[in-house]
Amino acid sequence: MSSGNGKHFAILNDKQKSGAILWTIVGFCPGIMSFGVPKLAVIHLLTRLMNPSRIHRIFLWFLGTLCILSLLGCVVVLFAQCTPARAQWDFSLERKCWSPWVLVNYAIYAGCRVFSFFLFFSFLFLSFSLFCSLSFQDGGY
Repeated sequence: MSSGNGKHFAILNDKQKSGAILWTIVGFCPGIMSFGVPKLAVIHLLTRLMNPSRIHRIFLWFLGTLCILSLLGCVVVLFAQCTPARAQWDFSLERKCWSPWVLVNYAIYAGCRVFSFFLFFSFLFLSFSLFCSLSFQDGGY
């Protein structure tokens, strides 16, 4: 709170604005990774529980790794969008920045449209196909 996070940006002084932007950028990486790491946990759980074929296992881990790398690309774009990177939160430096839409469009691509969609349906297909292959016996109840 001392850096201004949680307050309206217009009422902050320059030092608080700088701190708020810095800590927002610092929190960006763990926030982005919170979308990808659970996917790896689900892949691990599904491959341990359902023992899919080797090709399907490789496909799942490939998609999960690609998802993580795409999400890490958001962090790279965040820090590469201004030269120097410190100019994003240090207002005393002269800056040259890309359009903010570069990060927005890349985040849409990486986070919700492409890899999450394919990974979700891969999980769904694996779970459904293995569930259908189970043989249920009448327990005599």
